[in-house]
Amino acid sequence: MIIELYGLPAVGKTTYASKLIKEEKFEDVRIKGKCELLFWNIIFLILHPIRFTYQFYFLVSGFENMATFRLNFLNAFLHRNARGQKARFKKSKSIVLDEGQFQNILSLPKVTISDNQIKFMSKMALKPDSLIVVVADNDIRQKRLLERGYRGRESLGKEYLSKWESVSNANNQRFLELLPTLEIPFKIINIDELS
Repeated sequence: MIIELYGLPAVGKTTYASKLIKEEKFEDVRIKGKCELLFWNIIFLILHPIRFTYQFYFLVSGFENMATFRLNFLNAFLHRNARGQKARFKKSKSIVLDEGQFQNILSLPKVTISDNQIKFMSKMALKPDSLIVVVADNDIRQKRLLERGYRGRESLGKEYLSKWESVSNANNQRFLELLPTLEIPFKIINIDELS
């Protein structure tokens, strides 16, 4: 069984993944080194050439500069492809992916994307057995971001970060509205409300 977690930064995905690993005996999938990263991407390309090509096209079509391309290529493309594919080879175990290919709906676009693009991105993503959408009140998210002491992508500049957060919030809202129509088993949780 594969559970994939999805959500905006600082909603509690990693916290919830840790809870599943500790209490429910789920296993986390990590990629150890460049050779393993390359190996699982080659397997993903061989088994899913259309998905691989589409996701690479979507990555390249959002090209802004080398810094954002490198970040997205390594994290949103290579690592998520590899972790998702490796998880499928451990299918007999209970696996939790704290960020999988559905997270690319938030990570990759530089502009708000259409409903049809969200539907197609969802179709091209490797499907988990269950997608867990982790949500949190915006005030709680902002407090967590401050407590962390850093924000994802802040090294790319304040202007870029502000635009990216705005686009991510808009795409997240559209995805949540479309989710019941996407034929993906899902559950929405707020870890702050869990006892």
